[in-house]
Parts: sequence; structure tokens; C-alpha cells
Amino acid sequence: MSKFNEMVNQLLNEEKEDNVYFVKQGNTYTLWVAYSPGSGTTSIFEGGLEKKTYITDKKGEERYDDLVRKIVKQYPINKVIKVPVYEYNRDPKQYDIWGGPQKSKTRYFMVITKDANHVVSFFDNMKEAQYRAGSTK
Repeated sequence: MSKFNEMVNQLLNEEKEDNVYFVKQGNTYTLWVAYSPGSGTTSIFEGGLEKKTYITDKKGEERYDDLVRKIVKQYPINKVIKVPVYEYNRDPKQYDIWGGPQKSKTRYFMVITKDANHVVSFFDNMKEAQYRAGSTK
């Protein structure tokens, strides 16, 4: 097998890390776990993000979201992860997370915790997110 074919196979078999970000359009926030611009899995937070909000993988719970399983596979438990928030743009390639010029103007902090189930919480305050991450270790 040529070096070129080996490199292509290696790239195809590597697990790529998805980008996690919000897109804000009016009072609706869409959480993206995306592997390329405009391609991935989403969850919609209508009415905006409250100061603290969460989604869980506990079936039957009001805030159950299958997206939690995908996030948990990629990010560590009890760590604070910055999640950029972009104003809606028809072309997601314009977001700087994909190398474009549009920068996020705000961000949320994501914390994944686990008791019997996983909970992905979002905070607008870093200290609150750090407290949540530290209080569940």
C-alpha cells in the first residue's frame, strides 16, 4: 500500500471531535454538535436559555435529549467547557469555529455531570459552572 493510501485510510478511520456551539435566532437557541458546517445533531431551546438550564439522558424526564449521549462521548465529566454563541447566519462556514470571520459575541459554559444519569448543564457565569463541576465530583 502506498504512503498516500495509508494516510487517507488513517484520516478516514480517525475519530474526529465534533464542534459544540449555539446559534441564536431571535429568542431561540439551537445547540449544535456538528462534524462540519451545517451538518450534525441539534437541540432547540425555544424562548432562550435561562440563567441555568440543562438536558439529560434520563428517559421520561421532561428535558430528555438524545444529544446528551453524543456530548458525553466527547467531553469529560465535571469539567467546564466554553460553548460559543453565534448570531444566526445562513452560511455556517462563516462562524470562526469553522475558520470563518464571524466571531461569537457571547458564550455559555457547559458542565457534564453524572449520578444515575448524565446531565449537561449550561451557565452564563463561569464561577457558577465551576461550582457545579466541583460540587458533583
